[in-house]
Amino acid sequence: MRMRWRVCVVAVTLALAACLMAAVVVAQQTAFAFATITVADTAIAIPNATRHDSVQGYATYCAGRLEGGPIRYRYDGGTPTAAVGELLYEDERIEILGSRNILRFSAIRTTGVSGSLSITCGR
Repeated sequence: MRMRWRVCVVAVTLALAACLMAAVVVAQQTAFAFATITVADTAIAIPNATRHDSVQGYATYCAGRLEGGPIRYRYDGGTPTAAVGELLYEDERIEILGSRNILRFSAIRTTGVSGSLSITCGR
């Protein structure tokens, strides 16, 4: 019985530590731009004015939520299609870390319904 209790305590402690580490990463970011991107039948990137600030430079963190239809996205430099790319459904969140990934990000809708991606970027 004691061994199970210790394993449970260790698991809860590790989970809590992971949550706290994620919260620290977000807390260290300073947002400088927001945009609502309509994701239609042609692949679209995050606008330069959203991912770049003349004072702070390029964003290293972007996060947002999708409304409307599902989309596919890539941030490896390739172009997503309705059948290729990572899938994001309505009301799901996306987080993109790293200025190169943000620069390479592009998305396209997967159905006849366009998605609306509200996204905030910062450093």
